[in-house]
Amino acid sequence: MTSPRQTFRAFRHRNYRLFWIGFALSIVGTWMQTLAQGWLVWRLTESALWLGVVGAMSQLPSLLLGSIGGVLVDRTPKKFVLYITQTGLAISALTLAVLVYTGTVTEWHVLIIATISGIFMAIDAPARLAFVGDLVGKEDIGNAVALNSSTFNGARLVGPSIAGILVPLFGESVCFVVNGLSYLALIVTLSLMRNLPPPSGNLSEPVLKQLRDAYIFIMRAPVQRVLIRNVIFFTIFGFSYTTLLPMVADVILKKMRAV
Repeated sequence: MTSPRQTFRAFRHRNYRLFWIGFALSIVGTWMQTLAQGWLVWRLTESALWLGVVGAMSQLPSLLLGSIGGVLVDRTPKKFVLYITQTGLAISALTLAVLVYTGTVTEWHVLIIATISGIFMAIDAPARLAFVGDLVGKEDIGNAVALNSSTFNGARLVGPSIAGILVPLFGESVCFVVNGLSYLALIVTLSLMRNLPPPSGNLSEPVLKQLRDAYIFIMRAPVQRVLIRNVIFFTIFGFSYTTLLPMVADVILKKMRAV
């Protein structure tokens, strides 16, 4: 039987404990905004197409720019990269909150901000994933990844649940404010970290060559190729149903109640 000490052994690293606190708060806020943003788009347009377009533009930058973000992360201190991305995401969320609160928001505002946030996330995601190894080392990397995955999936339950309570009571802007503040939480915990390793990337090697080498490695590595293919497939066709949930809640469930 696995002891609690073994289950949470990555927490013995001070920097990882700080990162986990900021990450947990940040990801809960992100899921709150995801639900509130979908509901806002539906309230403004009552269009399933608009829900799909905004949802796609939130994720498309990661598909197109994620590999470039990974190369940049290897060549730059990850703490600095996360400062930039978390600040950008916080500003995006708070800008959307102001637009909603003042009643000036349109679906085009939401689309533009979702796209900008998606670009920041294309760099933020590989930075966060790679940063974990710097915090715990090779010995505890598996445990840290498992804890991050559990936290991420737990936040998918907690964040939308909180948003589902706040949106009917106070409107979508409150969720955007909470999300903006949650990014600041990770910025604060990052500032408290010490003794981080330097970037591991080769700065003398061209970016395009590193990208080409990465693609060649994936094409020649069957396990990694299958994993990436599965992630792309399930992201596009498996989790996209969440984008249409505002429409389901407003139209289909309302009809079922009427019957």
